[in-house]
Amino acid sequence: KKAGDKLAQILPTLSHQCIQPSDISEATLAAAIAPVLAAKQFGCDEVLSPLVANACLSTATGKKNSISADSIRVTKILGGKMEQSQVIHGFVALRGAETTLTSAEHAKITVFGCGIEASGTEAKGTVLMKNASDLKGYNKTEEVKMEEIIKSIADSGTK
Repeated sequence: KKAGDKLAQILPTLSHQCIQPSDISEATLAAAIAPVLAAKQFGCDEVLSPLVANACLSTATGKKNSISADSIRVTKILGGKMEQSQVIHGFVALRGAETTLTSAEHAKITVFGCGIEASGTEAKGTVLMKNASDLKGYNKTEEVKMEEIIKSIADSGTK
């Protein structure tokens, strides 16, 4: 209890800089972020702090300017230097596309975070087939449904 009271007394006097909501700008945020970055990446704080401040301000939402850490991603690119770092607004894909098409102009693009496949049941099931036509037609409905899905994607103009 005594230590907690002492901490509550001392802690407010230890702040280095206080930024008011009306004073938030890229320069003030960079100045506040620089010592934190210097603790982990000494010498790189001068390059990184303006970039981090820019990224934070670009993702700030609402009247409170709340920043979501989930909206910011850091990506390392092989062969690059720290001085080449930059903020990119949008989406960065680290790996190449899994297709033979590598470029398109004025294209509609669809990005899937999972494979496109026919849905399967979680439980095992038993199917009784009485003749060969039952066996031949067993997967036809799934094939037709998958064909409809792929056709609808292609019809939307997606490359």
